[in-house]
Amino acid sequence: MCRSMSQIVRLSIGSPAGAFWCLPLVREPPKRNNAPAAALRAARLTVIGYAKQRRAMPALIQIRAELDLSTRRLRHIRNEMNREPPLAGARLQIEQMKRDFKTAIHRDEVGPCNTFNCHGLTFGSRRTWIHRPADVQKILDDDDYIEIDKTKVKPGDIAIFRKNGEIDHSGIVVQVVERIGPRILSKWGFLHEVVHFPWEGPYNECQVTYHRVTV
Repeated sequence: MCRSMSQIVRLSIGSPAGAFWCLPLVREPPKRNNAPAAALRAARLTVIGYAKQRRAMPALIQIRAELDLSTRRLRHIRNEMNREPPLAGARLQIEQMKRDFKTAIHRDEVGPCNTFNCHGLTFGSRRTWIHRPADVQKILDDDDYIEIDKTKVKPGDIAIFRKNGEIDHSGIVVQVVERIGPRILSKWGFLHEVVHFPWEGPYNECQVTYHRVTV
């Protein structure tokens, strides 16, 4: 039976005079320092947790960027891809718009968002926000759009809303209702997408022209 050195000393002291228990000396194994291993495990858990966090929140990688967008004549279109969440209260504004314009078709599942605006929907495939009216005019000029009469509008044509001569809004014609006119799909600012007639919505005071792209 093996005992440690401290056990041997205790046995010899408690034994009769002159008696000594001769037991084999067994060294206790040195205690391992587990601090480096524990630190390594903690580091591994930290790395794993960070990787999971990045997968769960990809917006942290890059919130704002610019799409490489240009016209047919290779003139650059300034834009902003913004993944930040919409302003507080945006959903309440959408509900108010639905009450104010009941006959419009509100696609409130698309929005609110800052990812794209009306021009980004019309000319950027819902990927970016085009801010400047001058850039929209640049697209109309460089991409061979021609203005057409309201009576000749077809689905797929573009509606341009101007206020005081400056482009304020745009959309895509999705339907032409007989005796009423074109119905337009557009995005209302950072709110939601809406299918509406030109007089429905916050742009009802604008002058509307229609344009068709040519080859």
